[in-house]
Amino acid sequence: MTTGSVIVYNPVGTEKDTFRMLRGGCWFNNAQDCRSAFRLFGNPAFRNSNFGFRLVYVSHHDVSYHDRDNDMKEFMKITVRSVVQGLRWIPPGEFLMGSPDNVQSRVRLTQGFWMFDTPVTQELWKAVMGINPSRFVGDRLPVSRVSWFDCQDFIKRIKEITSLDFRLPTEAEWEYACRAGTTTPFNTGDNLTTKQANYNGNYPYINHPKGTYIGKTTPVGSYPPNGWGLYDMHGNVWEWCQDSYNRDIHVSRKNQGIVENPVVKEGTFTPHVVRGGCWFNDAQYCRSAYRYSDYPGYRSNGTGFRLVFVPSDNAIVSHPSENPGSKKSLTEIKSVAVVCSEGVSYYEIGSTYNGLVLDRIKDKSIRSENCFQPVYVGFTADGQRVFEAINVPTIIRFKK
Repeated sequence: MTTGSVIVYNPVGTEKDTFRMLRGGCWFNNAQDCRSAFRLFGNPAFRNSNFGFRLVYVSHHDVSYHDRDNDMKEFMKITVRSVVQGLRWIPPGEFLMGSPDNVQSRVRLTQGFWMFDTPVTQELWKAVMGINPSRFVGDRLPVSRVSWFDCQDFIKRIKEITSLDFRLPTEAEWEYACRAGTTTPFNTGDNLTTKQANYNGNYPYINHPKGTYIGKTTPVGSYPPNGWGLYDMHGNVWEWCQDSYNRDIHVSRKNQGIVENPVVKEGTFTPHVVRGGCWFNDAQYCRSAYRYSDYPGYRSNGTGFRLVFVPSDNAIVSHPSENPGSKKSLTEIKSVAVVCSEGVSYYEIGSTYNGLVLDRIKDKSIRSENCFQPVYVGFTADGQRVFEAINVPTIIRFKK
């Protein structure tokens, strides 16, 4: 026993002891046995109707993100072969797309979507693809020297691993997410400094002071995020979009009023859009509205990407503002398969997990009766609930 004057770091009991600790009390205990400090022990092989458990996850990754403001949009994580990737919820809405110095078009995005909060890192690329094409090497650096076609190959493989329907963002989705509600040249305001993004500080935005020039990519999350929690939307690496490039796209939309969910498809081998600027560009090329393009087979030291996925009625992960008809009572579901507490655990059809038969025929999200939360829950074959954990980003699979 230690006194209050001694600090013990990360204490854990010895593995040699016969008994294991129990905490929290249960349904038939007195209130005093449910105190935060009350300790009880039990035989590790013993089963009882009043014994349960919960799990923890400790990340061993060096994640150098800034502290996230509690008011930022909702955050979730996926784990791909032990590499953790954060995503932010981007709500549906309208905005003026393009620069006020040129023709603009009003765009409405009718569906919210989840977006990677950083460009794809080299450690995530290697976890999925097995190789690293980048010139500047480092696990937390953005992957670069990837073509639009390379991105499609990555998307195909990460879908197979996670069962999540990822894709590149459309150009409209990218600009909307980059702006995060702003109407200024940058999501930082009327100027972008080299303390806010990685670009060539020798060429600042109109009449502003010069900054530093690092001359290479920097680890993702090295600069403050925008208002929706997205990092590196300005500078570091250009980011591929799903769209083909049309130079006069805003002119063609000018008389159409509000354009819903636009995407330009003019052929697989035509130039495709890149956005955001990169580490060697002037500040003006990093503006929220600036458009550029490259051929889909082109690879550059300054080009990378990030991914999105859009929930639907059959989505694995949904959101409270989407699919209002999908609410289900937990007690209505009989054969729930796993799933995970910090990402996606992949299981084949017909495999088992703690005695549960897993089925990948149908994927849905679940809502509790009182509020939407992703839920980790399992049932035995006769419908008895065997475990449940609320408030974790998780995926539920169950038989119809």
